[in-house]
Amino acid sequence: MADAGPARAGGVVADAKPASRGKTPAKISAASTVSFALGKKLQAAFDAVDVGKTKLIEFAQFPQFLDQAGIKHYEFEIAMIGRQLAFEAEHMARENGTKITFEDVLGLLSRPNYTLCLYIEELMMKERRDMMKGYLKVILGEDEAARKAALAQPPTQLLGDKQAVRKVAIEMHDRERHPEHVRINLTRALAAIAEKPREVSGAQPPEGEKRNMMYDAKAIAACLLPLALGETYYLDKRSFWNPEPRGGAADNSADPPVGVGLTQAFLDWRGRTQEIRRELEFHDSVPTDYCSRPEYYVPFKRVSYEHSDAVRVECVIALTVLGTHETEVIVKVCANASPPRQQ
Repeated sequence: MADAGPARAGGVVADAKPASRGKTPAKISAASTVSFALGKKLQAAFDAVDVGKTKLIEFAQFPQFLDQAGIKHYEFEIAMIGRQLAFEAEHMARENGTKITFEDVLGLLSRPNYTLCLYIEELMMKERRDMMKGYLKVILGEDEAARKAALAQPPTQLLGDKQAVRKVAIEMHDRERHPEHVRINLTRALAAIAEKPREVSGAQPPEGEKRNMMYDAKAIAACLLPLALGETYYLDKRSFWNPEPRGGAADNSADPPVGVGLTQAFLDWRGRTQEIRRELEFHDSVPTDYCSRPEYYVPFKRVSYEHSDAVRVECVIALTVLGTHETEVIVKVCANASPPRQQ
């Protein structure tokens, strides 16, 4: 008699795997985020730092690798990465502890959380490069009508172009060359040409599973840098509310000069106000002396990079264009940033 096969229950093979609930989105290899030529350059830089040829480097050597590869970086971002790796190592989420492999390096260079991905330069065709220069010329120019038109309808060849986004982002971060209103326009240009969120596949995922989405990591990183916050400092709110005469010499009762106009009267009033009020007091930590109750001190976060509120607000607006509610890093940023101002 032929083998009856495995026992069946309800028409299902007992030892068979349960029916699939849908394909899990594939995890894209970090190596696929850079070209072959750039990958070789980065590998050579990693090998130069990995003197022991162990295929592992200490995290303390990571800045050395970045310098070897010619990748600009900020100290506060390196510190953030270090804290994250230490946390993962402490919770046994990393096989090699705080040591990193070349694949780890490529992963860090592709994350939108840090600006490292903005300083990886790929080759760009001359026609595309010339078009990028022409677009930037309009954005930085004096013709307001042309700029509005360029922001509303940028060249289709630049849409989603990673190197074009990278170029605009670097210009946008240049506070020495560009004043506030120019950086605002550059932020708007970045949102205009960046790749918008789209599904990697047109197939709808099974119920309960997230869509496999593609986001513009470079554009998101460009907007996160101006929103980056540093350590906490504290304002003594008593210094905000309590005016104190300085030595009794200031006279706040004198009338302003007669016939000088409202502008001069205002300046005179402001000058005398500054004389009779003490300066705001800020502290790196809450003092521990007997009269320093914690409720007197209001905590604030220091701004790490961009001090212009207008530029920071424009970055929040851009992030709402560059991401969706499913983008965790954007949700975190919008939850901790000030809401956009009313126009």
